[in-house]
Amino acid sequence: MTDSARGAYRSEPYGLPIFPLGAVALPTAPIPLHVFEPRYRQLVSDVVAGDGCFGIVLIERGPEVGGGDVRSDVGTRVRIADTHAFDDGRSALVAVGEAVFDVVGWLADDPYPRSVVEERDPAQSRVDDPENALFGARLALLDIYELAVDLGRLEQLPAVEWDDEPETALWQLCVAAPIGPADQHELLVLDSCQARVAKI
Repeated sequence: MTDSARGAYRSEPYGLPIFPLGAVALPTAPIPLHVFEPRYRQLVSDVVAGDGCFGIVLIERGPEVGGGDVRSDVGTRVRIADTHAFDDGRSALVAVGEAVFDVVGWLADDPYPRSVVEERDPAQSRVDDPENALFGARLALLDIYELAVDLGRLEQLPAVEWDDEPETALWQLCVAAPIGPADQHELLVLDSCQARVAKI
């Protein structure tokens, strides 16, 4: 996956609509969303009319609905890939993760959460010796899946088409790993691909 396919890296801080969730969006991964709160309906409407991008951050404490949540200061810029509007104003959409960002500062939640974000430069986190690093991580993941099949937790091994670019393939590994939101967020927060390889 090329940089253009993921969306160009933005070197300067910028304002971004934010959708806080109890789930983690990882680069390269699709994330389905059911949008029903009025403020997030407005967010989707504005994003669709604009560049199609918004941010997702993990809710560390508090509810997904109604506000009053405590949000992570690290998230993922996502781009809407598909959307379907229902007659009652709800919508279903699929967004795909593009880039990791740090929240520089929160803006007023009016009419929906927004923040100033600074994207992490992908050039600063290249994988050293990517072939060996990714080979080892893939073998470890395969062992986990084979054990899950043996235990009856999976019917068959999942098929993954690995990207040729090491950093993108590493994100695919993070997505494929059978871990929950807290562990996914820990991988997202790490500041280098090398650290993520070691963590996986």
